[in-house]
Amino acid sequence: MTEKEIAKKMYSKIDMKIFEKKLTYQEVAKNIGTSKQNFSDQMLNLKGGKFINLRTLLKIQNFLDIKLISFYI
Repeated sequence: MTEKEIAKKMYSKIDMKIFEKKLTYQEVAKNIGTSKQNFSDQMLNLKGGKFINLRTLLKIQNFLDIKLISFYI
């Protein structure tokens, strides 16, 4: 699987969870500590197959309670 495909799958997973929880981008942005515009831009990057900041992905993962990234330390 290419990086582009992984980014797009992350987008789909995040978007589906936002839909399931009946949240808005505004609500997600507020809870992860960013602006709606920044969150929207990050989602567009993922949708286009570009990775976003790891810190942002971890915040999204924690807030939405989904598994995007796992570490074995």
